[in-house]
Amino acid sequence: MIAGNSRLRTPVTIFDVFCVIRAKGEEPTLLQKYPEDFNNAAVIKSVLQFADPCPGNNGGPAESFCFTLTDSRSQYTFGYCRTLPRSDRTIIFVSALPWDGFFESVLAHLSQSMERNDKQKCDVILSELYCHQVPVPGACVKLDMGKPLRLNAPHWDQLPRLDENLCLLEFCNTMPPMQLIALYSSLLKERRIIFTGSHLSQVSSCVMAASTLLFPMHWQSLLIPILPASLIEMLHAPMPYLIGVPKRNFSMETLREIGDVMVIDLDTKTLNGSHNDVNHLPEPLTAYLKEKLKAVTKAGDRFSRIFLRANSQLFSGFKEGLVFEPAGKTFSWNSERFIAEQPSSVRPFLEALVGRDGAQYFERFIDEQLDNLNKGFSLENRFEGQARIEDTRFKAQIRENAHAILGVVKDSLNLLPFKTRFTRHTRRKSITSSNHKSAKNSARRAGRRKSIGAECVTPNQGKTKSRAKWRLRATRLLRISWDSDWDTDPLDPLEQPRPNFEKNQKPTPNNVYDHVPPKSTLYDLIPSNSAVYDRVPPQFQRLRLRPNYL
Repeated sequence: MIAGNSRLRTPVTIFDVFCVIRAKGEEPTLLQKYPEDFNNAAVIKSVLQFADPCPGNNGGPAESFCFTLTDSRSQYTFGYCRTLPRSDRTIIFVSALPWDGFFESVLAHLSQSMERNDKQKCDVILSELYCHQVPVPGACVKLDMGKPLRLNAPHWDQLPRLDENLCLLEFCNTMPPMQLIALYSSLLKERRIIFTGSHLSQVSSCVMAASTLLFPMHWQSLLIPILPASLIEMLHAPMPYLIGVPKRNFSMETLREIGDVMVIDLDTKTLNGSHNDVNHLPEPLTAYLKEKLKAVTKAGDRFSRIFLRANSQLFSGFKEGLVFEPAGKTFSWNSERFIAEQPSSVRPFLEALVGRDGAQYFERFIDEQLDNLNKGFSLENRFEGQARIEDTRFKAQIRENAHAILGVVKDSLNLLPFKTRFTRHTRRKSITSSNHKSAKNSARRAGRRKSIGAECVTPNQGKTKSRAKWRLRATRLLRISWDSDWDTDPLDPLEQPRPNFEKNQKPTPNNVYDHVPPKSTLYDLIPSNSAVYDRVPPQFQRLRLRPNYL
């Protein structure tokens, strides 16, 4: 079983079968499959059903979407689809692996070869991918597609990130902050939730991304990223579900028949529902989500971390409910004890969620922890563990960004004339050597500060028409200031307070990257009106650095 989610089955190959479906006409037909000896009739029947979710809607742009199948053990099989409008075909990978970005890249390259009728190249790609050993998370899969194509295997047991999960990126760019909070509260309550819109790829991505907001727990009820028109009656199911419905298949009459359901329209960015679950969230948690989601940037990976820490505030104390029974030498779960040990601010919400109604995602999470304990494995708090992993990755990303910016500055300084690069800005009148020596000693006693001048020459001006003075504070260590994401949050139990540096206190090399000096002492290295600033990538321009020489 894949770690972290008991609803994922263990894969034998990267994909089970590849299918080419002709979607034109009333009945989709199977044109090709690889391998040809694949004989699971139930899977082929489902593939034909999901390949054309909107019959008669041919001729539009190419779109990518996915669907899910559930077996008798409630384990998922994923279908990754891409439409080829010119030939009225849909190409599909069926796999046990939740690798949406990986398969979307392969489908994009396959579609180009199929449009050129390059059957030999398609066969080579499919053969290489099918015979390739299932890689470990983070490993590289190399395919020969004329030009070598390298794809990294996603980390399915870690917190999803925007740079690795295309569904999460689409979801983050589509949903407003207040709707995210309403959706999150309804997911906690296990409501019936419908996403609808005109674009299959957008609807499918939002459904898959919404199911990850409970991480490290997982949505346990019905999950259908795209519901075909032939299965529209499933919306009447009296159980919690998370379903995506193309707007072509969805009508107001159907909505009135369903009744108690939350509907999120991605085209109009509206949310309608009969339950006001946001009012039932603990007030500190609601305030935390509002503050963080308003400040989140679309280019960062803080989006998933916000909901991880929100889940941590609610459920990270699950250890309090684990009870050891000496007679049988086993562990059991006591929900009343768990609720009684929680802070008063979240106790009423947890009492209604866990004690009275029950939540399948939390119950399955507890069952997995008990199973590991009773088998002799050590207990891992996945809430705290994932938070530590993300903090480590975030610090490594900051170091990488800092080196990138310093590289840009270094290259720009190297382009300046040698004399300009090392000329000190002094008074125009000459000074004696003794005065010069005295000035140097004074600067050294004042904190070893130096001023480096660089001439900025514009095309229409002379060599020395204007000057830009960059003031660099002296230190041999690089200290980095980041935005409010590094600030200590009193609502976050995982955030550890950082010691305050005194004015003359020097951090040791071991903790220089772990702590941030006060922002009031920072100097902007790159002036925003300089030519160098324009060369810095946009996502790095908000980073402020202060290199010093001790």
